[in-house]
Amino acid sequence: EAAGFAKRVGSYVANSFNTMGAIAATQGDVKQAYEYFSHAKEWDPTMPGLNENLGRAAFSSFHFAEAIAPLTAYVDVHPNDLAMRSALGVSLYMTNDYAKARSVLEPVVQSGKATDEISFIYAECLAKTGQTTEGIARLKALEVKMPNEEDLRRVLGEAYVTAGDMSSAVRELQAAEKLDGKDAQVHLELAKAYKKLGRGQDAAREMKEYRSLTGKGAGGSSAKGQ
Repeated sequence: EAAGFAKRVGSYVANSFNTMGAIAATQGDVKQAYEYFSHAKEWDPTMPGLNENLGRAAFSSFHFAEAIAPLTAYVDVHPNDLAMRSALGVSLYMTNDYAKARSVLEPVVQSGKATDEISFIYAECLAKTGQTTEGIARLKALEVKMPNEEDLRRVLGEAYVTAGDMSSAVRELQAAEKLDGKDAQVHLELAKAYKKLGRGQDAAREMKEYRSLTGKGAGGSSAKGQ
């Protein structure tokens, strides 16, 4: 009886937190909603609908690492929910798990209903997980639609560096630099490309700019050996 009472109390408390979370979410306070749903899961991890609620709230409040477990549990049961699958894929991407992000997002892309953002993330994940040729092809297709997206030009430049096409890498990275000269990663990748092309002075200049932007001294990260 004691165990049954504790379970009933736990379910009641969890339901209360779940309700408060739903109210907070309706009011647009996703951070508070996330806290309430988290408390609900502590009291009753098996509550129906809780994984969806907690996953949505965690994702919307940028708690990407915390969003992965509930979103995974939800998508396992509802694999055709492309919106939630996309949220899971983005969460994995934001935590640098590119291989899993690629796998999760593949059905979204194959459905033909992926947004440009999801298509971009998927293409970057391809490039970062050994499928550089397909990643570059997809990034180039997106570039036609979004030529002034600095992130896209930088990622495409990085992919070309990985593929060993330094001339194309320089072209894309220079375009990214024009769009945002304060992106330190652009200068680091340019330094790598210039070094491979034997343009030592240009590589040194880009490394100097990279260190200036990141506050790293001469002993910091470099293009040496890249």
